[in-house]
Amino acid sequence: VQNDVMRFVLAHYLYTPQKCSTSNRTIDAKDHASIQISMTEVDKVPGRFNDCLQAFGCILEEILY
Repeated sequence: VQNDVMRFVLAHYLYTPQKCSTSNRTIDAKDHASIQISMTEVDKVPGRFNDCLQAFGCILEEILY
């Protein structure tokens, strides 16, 4: 990916918008009342982490009001 000065940048340094899991509203970059929680799946029998993560994003003002 190239930035505005035509230098190559890694893609994870660029902002990618996310959506709130409860309301489907876009979470802005300057929205400081938002959180993201990553939950993991665990195998029942051995009780070990199986490399599956699921991320949930929430805007706190929508939950509190």
